[in-house]
Amino acid sequence: GRLNGIALHCRYVTQVQQIKQALVLNLPKQRALGAWFEDKTNASFMAFMSTNVSCPSATEFMQEVNASIITLETAFKK
Repeated sequence: GRLNGIALHCRYVTQVQQIKQALVLNLPKQRALGAWFEDKTNASFMAFMSTNVSCPSATEFMQEVNASIITLETAFKK
């Protein structure tokens, strides 16, 4: 959710799509997980907006997203 909130704020549409696809492909299909992700995304978006921090570079952000997806895939390996 943290990365998705930043991606939404910074308008990194490709990364938003990549994050959601990774969740759909790797997480168990449970409503509670989807609600948790949306809550964390909203909190991250609001926090990023209120701190007035500048967006990370697209390359740096993509590397962080890719690393997080690998971690997710490893944690929820089927």
